[in-house]
Amino acid sequence: MEQRAGRIDRYGQTHPPQILHFVGAHWKNAPPESAEADLDFLTRVAIKVATMREDLGSVNPVLAAAVERRMLGRPDKAFRVESVQPRSAARDALKVERNLRAEADRLRAALAESAHELHSTPADVERVVRVGLELGRQSALQPVTDIHTRHTVWRVPPLTGSWARTTVDLVDHDYGARPISFDDVVGGKT
Repeated sequence: MEQRAGRIDRYGQTHPPQILHFVGAHWKNAPPESAEADLDFLTRVAIKVATMREDLGSVNPVLAAAVERRMLGRPDKAFRVESVQPRSAARDALKVERNLRAEADRLRAALAESAHELHSTPADVERVVRVGLELGRQSALQPVTDIHTRHTVWRVPPLTGSWARTTVDLVDHDYGARPISFDDVVGGKT
């Protein structure tokens, strides 16, 4: 405990740190080395473990077993929390997240390469949409200046027929119809 306190009580500090040690509510009246001293504290840990189990599906089985033994009054004197290895599920989740990021980067690069190969610029896409709307006898896009970025964005007018399905996801329940942009930069982000 002194070593732990020494790690935060450093030379030159202007205010001494407060060091707190959590103990159970019945520590004064409980016999030494009994589970009664830690019962309140261990009950809170057990509730947290149960909540984690409910939220995440499982918790570290080594730690859960150690807490359970302690609550039953059979503590494992050799058990050290530091020796518990991270769960393989957590490692697997981190690996999946890294793989997803790598895949998103790969797809982003493939999209940029395709756009380059097809000579697809924002102006080209805008022209194709304008011609398509005109050929489909739809109303033209309406230019609007975005108040945050000062870029030109486009308000899509009400469309008819099969064109109407193309704007379903442009309606935000809180803000109404969202404008569209053909630029790579929207809202100040790339």
